[in-house]
Amino acid sequence: MHGSDDPIWLLRQDLPVEFLSPDFIETIFGDDKLEYLKSQLVRDADKQKLCLEIPERADTLVLIMSAAFDGKRVLLSSTPRLQYHGEFPWKLGR
Repeated sequence: MHGSDDPIWLLRQDLPVEFLSPDFIETIFGDDKLEYLKSQLVRDADKQKLCLEIPERADTLVLIMSAAFDGKRVLLSSTPRLQYHGEFPWKLGR
């Protein structure tokens, strides 16, 4: 589906990238979304930073792994639909 309600299509419209693989994108929602995010991050300082930055009213987290960009280095920033919080080391073994 490539309609306006397809989240990957909206990401492709918003992000300045040529390639975006949905295989390396996670959409997280629900009451335990921040707990899940914290369980995936390596550094405690990153966990604390994001818990302070992400507002409670945020209903969805979109986690984009660097592999989604097919080995290309990209610089991301906030979009009209998403608040960008940075790049962080991820736990291995996913």
